[in-house]
Amino acid sequence: MSSGKAIGLHEQRIGELELRYYGPALDVDHSMNVKTLAPALMHLSDAVETARKTIAPELDIELKIKATSPGSFDIQLLLQMIGEYSQTMEGKGIEWLTGIIGVGFSTIFIGAIKLVKYFIHHGDVKSVKPIETESAESADAVFTERMVEVEALDGTTTRTYESCLRIAGDRKFVNDAGKAFSGPTSEDGIDGAELSDPDAEVHVDKETAAKMAEWVPKEDIIAENDVRLPVQPLDAHFEPGKKWRVTTGGDTKYTVDMLDDTFIEAVENGERIGKKDIFFVILHTVSYRDSAGKLRARHSITKVLKHIPYTGQNELPLFE
Repeated sequence: MSSGKAIGLHEQRIGELELRYYGPALDVDHSMNVKTLAPALMHLSDAVETARKTIAPELDIELKIKATSPGSFDIQLLLQMIGEYSQTMEGKGIEWLTGIIGVGFSTIFIGAIKLVKYFIHHGDVKSVKPIETESAESADAVFTERMVEVEALDGTTTRTYESCLRIAGDRKFVNDAGKAFSGPTSEDGIDGAELSDPDAEVHVDKETAAKMAEWVPKEDIIAENDVRLPVQPLDAHFEPGKKWRVTTGGDTKYTVDMLDDTFIEAVENGERIGKKDIFFVILHTVSYRDSAGKLRARHSITKVLKHIPYTGQNELPLFE
């Protein structure tokens, strides 16, 4: 595939990515609001930059975009060998990595996103065990890639590259990658995104993308607590990844994730709820320090304990 620009003397292409958003909205209308897409692509660029700093800080990586088909975009990654860097031990190691064993930057990048998705579904890292791999064929190949077996908190295991593990633990990478997917997927009718190269692919649904965008390392969490209290819905959604707005009365309002699957299933099966109904719930709050050092809070309803319908007249059912 041509990039529309000749590769320079000190540039080496290290991979090509294809980003595709999917869902019924794109099946009908093959377009997307630029105000939605542009910030997502900027976050993807930031995620690439974070990955670069983690595994190859001496290099510059340029992210180019070329539309290829409706709802789909080619993300071209060019590794720029600056000055005499390509003749150094490290530069030759990068060349060996991309050319000999076929593990390019794009595959490492996708692998890191796969690992983040794995942790979200199975819990944080419990243990890491190195796996025997073949040694480099060249004495100058200093950038070797070791495989590791990662055990999650639920006891399941997966295999990945050591670089993927390092990248996946970076909060900025996880948040930016999540925002690259969650921006467009927050729109109605867009269910998820797929990122792929010739050797690997990863699918991220909107619920996982939202969790990635808000992920906070354990060490940045200040406190977690559960409170039982009554709430009244201001705005309710039943699509995965969409948040509710509720009030506890007066000016106290929360934006929350609805995580009670039993309650959601009951509503989907016909239980009617209204804007004047009262719900006794367990509200889970996570207080954490953001990347700028400010105290933030994230809220979710983990259990609906009781539903008290409003019995007055002219009540409108609340469905989304």
